[in-house]
Amino acid sequence: MHSPQDTTRLSDSMKRISRRNFLKAGAAACFGTGYLSPSSTAWGQRQGVESERLSETIQVLEKGIKGGREIGAQLYVSLQGKPVLDYAAGAARLDGTPMTTDTLMVWYSATKPLTAICIGQLWEQGKLKLEDPVAKYLPAFAANGKDQVKIKHLLTHTAGFPYADYEYRLDTDFDEMTKKICEAELLWTPGEFSRYHPTSAWHIQGALVAKIDSRPFSQYIREELFLPCGMKDSWVGGMSEATFQQYGDRIGQMVDILPDGNQPADFPGPSLTLQEWCAKCMPGGNGRGPMHDLGKFYEMLMHGGKVGDRQVVTPETIQAMTTPHRVDVLNFESKRKDAPWGYGFKIHAGMGGKFASVKTYGHAGSASSMAFCDPEKQLVMALVFNGRNTKINAARFREATAAVYQDLELV
Repeated sequence: MHSPQDTTRLSDSMKRISRRNFLKAGAAACFGTGYLSPSSTAWGQRQGVESERLSETIQVLEKGIKGGREIGAQLYVSLQGKPVLDYAAGAARLDGTPMTTDTLMVWYSATKPLTAICIGQLWEQGKLKLEDPVAKYLPAFAANGKDQVKIKHLLTHTAGFPYADYEYRLDTDFDEMTKKICEAELLWTPGEFSRYHPTSAWHIQGALVAKIDSRPFSQYIREELFLPCGMKDSWVGGMSEATFQQYGDRIGQMVDILPDGNQPADFPGPSLTLQEWCAKCMPGGNGRGPMHDLGKFYEMLMHGGKVGDRQVVTPETIQAMTTPHRVDVLNFESKRKDAPWGYGFKIHAGMGGKFASVKTYGHAGSASSMAFCDPEKQLVMALVFNGRNTKINAARFREATAAVYQDLELV
């Protein structure tokens, strides 16, 4: 069983990695480098009453691992609300710890729709309006012209401060980071252009939830979304050291696949240990849990927001959040039209691949994870590759999603 003491202890002089470096380049090594031999991995852990139907999909995943494209993978698929496959193969860490269906893997930006639904919950309860200025709830945010930023701009990547938190250390306290972002300047008039906001706008959403609800965001999302959905092993920070120790080898560690040797990427560089990374609340980028947990989130949405007797979010809110609201908006840098976007969800383009219906919605995360719901075909899929690999990531997701649709005869 691994503990924080197993990780390399680094001096303060090495704790100066910025968000810019993390988001651009991934992480530095902390357990050393090297390639995990396929012979040392655990193959074929699968659950699901119809798992044999996805034999071609499983072959696609195992081929990638054996070829060194990634060191492990975890896949969850459900059809018409029923689990078809819960699968894990390969390694959860570079040291050869087996990937299991219960391994907690980092979701990176696939976290964003879950944060957005937390905003949606407060919206339907009348505690905020999406047309409200952010500064109505966070007065300090009005600095440098940001009084024009509305909550809806945060959800559609049109707010105008995509890089506001890039230069600050990842171990910066949540409230201190909120203060830093509140001091930032705008790059454009809110709503005029779009540009992907990797973490800044999502941090402010978390700060809004905390201010309005009076609970830390990590606590709110766990109590009001994860636990009601049965996502008992899901977190966006807030994991205590005791809980981290109890999970032990179930905590997976994302790996960067690099030409000169694979390196751990799960905690971003030397500024945080793995345990600190699990404890840190980053509403736009460090959700964590098994893929079957993330799949439960999309199943809840597909079922109109209801889990058992609990109405987690209303069908009207789901419809609004998964409808395109950013349409024909020019990208700030390229000045070309950006893809349609809902409130926190990417709509169809790039989600689900060529066989997906036009109403498919979901999100991907840092060249490693993706989850979506195809409501017309009643398909939910959540997949993570343990191996961030920007050169081939789009191709491997296209291959895997196409295999799922074909295996289930949804084409």
